Amino acid sequence: MRRAVLVVAATLFLASPALAGLTYNGSSTIGQHILPKATQLFTAKTGIAFDSIKNDGSGKGVQALLKNEVVLAGVSRAPKDDERAAGLRFYTIGFDAISVIVHKDNPVRSLTKKQIEGIFRGEIRNWKEVGGKDAPIVPVTEILGEKRATQIVFTEIIMGTSNMEGIYGDNRVEVDRPVDEANYVAKNPNAVTAVSAAFVTPDHHVIVVDGVAATTANVINGSYPISRPLNLVSHQKAPKEVLEFVKFMLTPEAQAVVAENFVPAK
Repeated sequence: MRRAVLVVAATLFLASPALAGLTYNGSSTIGQHILPKATQLFTAKTGIAFDSIKNDGSGKGVQALLKNEVVLAGVSRAPKDDERAAGLRFYTIGFDAISVIVHKDNPVRSLTKKQIEGIFRGEIRNWKEVGGKDAPIVPVTEILGEKRATQIVFTEIIMGTSNMEGIYGDNRVEVDRPVDEANYVAKNPNAVTAVSAAFVTPDHHVIVVDGVAATTANVINGSYPISRPLNLVSHQKAPKEVLEFVKFMLTPEAQAVVAENFVPAK
């Protein structure tokens, strides 16, 4: 009899909603710079932990959600029509400035959107063409075939198209993730890339775009031209643990975490 009671108790313990784990896949901007601290605070407050956090990019995160491989995705861009049609729900937890960065020793401090487009299309190939030294420009991007959100948003805003094939110049260097882009630029004086503000370090200089700096105030007032929303994504009928986490992310405590690297939603 005692053994039966223990088995029932163990079953109830394992099934307890307060202890059910959450799973995430998607934007590395969210997954690396918001979730580590936010999930720790959330778990301490509710007892609900995350079983896994993967940073495979916004597109792969949505696909994992649609396949029910995870219960929560992260998308660092606006929702797509087909994602809306699939019944997904998007919750904006903050906003991000996509920063065009160069090596800290690069004398170029300001570029126009047209110049940035020319650089990444391979039409402007020497820094002296935009007021810099006589040195070849090395544009750096993520792997275009991965269709990660930062690259998509940058391409849409700067290039005026969502199609990344055949748009970028043949002098481009392709690396895996945003952190790899930032590291490449930090080590290469002639390189330039576009990454989330969260990846900027003292080894970089952030370019002023069309005379507007990538500041929190300029993202809020809409004057900085390369910005995007940071979204958590779930199914319409999501587990209550997911909804609890989304609700938590809009509390002052969690928004303070967002504000450490980004513009909070509230």
